[in-house]
Amino acid sequence: MKNHHRTKDGLSLDNKKAHESDHLSWSRRGFLQSVGLTTSMSLLLGKLPLRAFTSSAMDYVGETDRVLILIRLAGGNDGLNTVVPLFDYGRYQQLRTTVAIPPGELTELKNGLAMPQLTPDFFNLWNNDLMKIVQGVGYPEQNLSHFRSTDIWSTASDAQFIEPSGWLGRLITLDDPEITIHPPEHPAAVQIGNSGNLTFNNSDNVNLSFQVSNTNQLFQIVNEGKFFPVEDLPECLHGSQIEFVRNLANQTFRYADVIKMAYEKAENSLEYTASSLANQLAIVARLIKGGLRTSLYMVTLDGFDTHANQPNQHMNLLRALSSNVKEFFADLKTSDNDKRVLAMTTSEFGRRPQQNASNGTDHGAAAPLFVFGPEVNGADIIGQHPDLNDLDMAGNLKFGIDFRQVYRTILTDWLCFPDTDTDDILGRDFEALDLGFNCSTTRIVDHAAAISEIGMITHHLRHFTFTIDAVQSVYSKVKVYDLQGREVVRLYRGILNSGLNKFDLHTSDYNMAAGMYIFTVKAGSRLITRKFVVV
Repeated sequence: MKNHHRTKDGLSLDNKKAHESDHLSWSRRGFLQSVGLTTSMSLLLGKLPLRAFTSSAMDYVGETDRVLILIRLAGGNDGLNTVVPLFDYGRYQQLRTTVAIPPGELTELKNGLAMPQLTPDFFNLWNNDLMKIVQGVGYPEQNLSHFRSTDIWSTASDAQFIEPSGWLGRLITLDDPEITIHPPEHPAAVQIGNSGNLTFNNSDNVNLSFQVSNTNQLFQIVNEGKFFPVEDLPECLHGSQIEFVRNLANQTFRYADVIKMAYEKAENSLEYTASSLANQLAIVARLIKGGLRTSLYMVTLDGFDTHANQPNQHMNLLRALSSNVKEFFADLKTSDNDKRVLAMTTSEFGRRPQQNASNGTDHGAAAPLFVFGPEVNGADIIGQHPDLNDLDMAGNLKFGIDFRQVYRTILTDWLCFPDTDTDDILGRDFEALDLGFNCSTTRIVDHAAAISEIGMITHHLRHFTFTIDAVQSVYSKVKVYDLQGREVVRLYRGILNSGLNKFDLHTSDYNMAAGMYIFTVKAGSRLITRKFVVV
């Protein structure tokens, strides 16, 4: 078996040159994607024809209005100081003589596992049944490079396999194969920071999310309705070229408008505790409350690479995480949006159980993962705490739960995709966990009998209006096929409202030749069709 633990020398501060090199490689891709036109959609400008930016109507990913928030704890969170084994405190303290949290500063959650008292909002989340902890999460052959291990988590690949597409990029593509040809009206995913992260990439290495480098850029969008300023550019040929490219990007990248509209429709109902994560979650809360039909978000809390002087730095990060998550769900609750949102933390690895000589900890392996939200249906700890007396060959904590088991549970029990799709996304079957939620509680349910009638009005030989009478709101796909079964037009994909829904079809817009076509509505297991003739 290949030993990935010795492929990187930059896992600790002992080899400063190698460590700095790892950080450079970790950030180089992000830097390259952040200079110039920093958004992922700007990268698409070089890969897709401009006609691709005519949008298709689309609602949330899948057939539910549920939302998933990924909170990336960048740098490698020290799980051992996040959830402390009181039941084995002697061994814990022996490994961490100065980094260990004193027993008098810990409060037990259950089963001899405790959290720091200086993070009171974790206990608030726990006591209000808004938090589950998944213990000992990792993967086989743990890689200790920030760059490589982040890729493994982002792509859900095996450690020895290089996968170009992200796990949620594959989900988005499976759900909407034509997303790069007919982008939806609302972005499938929104990514703040994490430039270079592969989570939302498709197999062509195109990031399918609406991506901004930081909250300042997002504030510019919601305040000005555009990405790139065209004022105060140099009065020269180079300045004119920059202005042309930026104007083109601003005009082409239409998501700025829908994001601005959603942001302006809502307000934050409380003040968030100041942190970089707070700014991101406050914006996401306003977008959700304002009606942005986006299913997937990624935000980041950086600083977890605690090689030196860990205690205060790590505690401040945990305080920010717990306070901001508590505030985020309280904010959503004021508009009754909290129950359709789930937040989950990820981090490329944990830390070594034994502290280093710099009053910190180096790159390790297994660590806990948090899942937040009302739908976890009760606070609990899933899985066993890693055994401090049974470490792996590199002296790190052994994992007990593969992170892809968590992904599988999210895909099937939160986003409500069938097992067969999940196997395709993750490459094989992973055992699901009981995280408290399931798909029977979704707001939008796929009802086969929701459509009662399809009508058609012919205005002239190449202009039709189709009417769909729905007895209740239902997720539907509205398409036109030719008699050979080829899809000609995708008119709509999303939620049909209760009552009469109208769709205009100008056949000349789609270069439809004379002949017979089939108008179709797919609602649940029911397919309703109507033939019509183009002359």
